[in-house]
Amino acid sequence: MKRRMHLISSEAKTELKQNVYRNHTKFIETAKEVSSLESEVYQLHSLLADEKQLLNTVKELLNVENKVRRKSNILTCNSNSEMLN
Repeated sequence: MKRRMHLISSEAKTELKQNVYRNHTKFIETAKEVSSLESEVYQLHSLLADEKQLLNTVKELLNVENKVRRKSNILTCNSNSEMLN
């Protein structure tokens, strides 16, 4: 009985060591993958921030262009109206 318990204990220790080694290897591989994904996410975040800034700049330029057009149209209308008077 005691011998059987020792044998079971020894087998359990061996199996535990194998699982720890196997899981450690998987853990290392997973950590490398996570690190790589973090880098990609950071790059995407940076690209999206650049894209957002670019879109805001285009929006501002379009707003300025529209204001200039409106002023130009108003001036043209006023000029035409003065010519008619």
